Amino acid sequence: MKTVRDRILLLALLNIFFVYKIITGLLGENQSETLLWSLILIVYLISLTMLYFVMKKSSENAK
Repeated sequence: MKTVRDRILLLALLNIFFVYKIITGLLGENQSETLLWSLILIVYLISLTMLYFVMKKSSENAK
C-alpha cells in the first residue's frame, strides 16, 4: 500500500506544473491558456481526490 501512496504523491507533484502554466498564462495575458490549464488542474485534483478515497477504501477492505 505504501507504493500506491507514493505514486499518488508523485502524481500530486504534477499540480506544481499546472500551477506554473496558469501563472505563465496570467503573466502573458493569455486568457485561453489560463482557462485551459485551470480546467485541467481542477479535473486533475478531483481525479486525485477520488483515487485517494478509492485506495483508502480498498485498503480498509483488505484488512
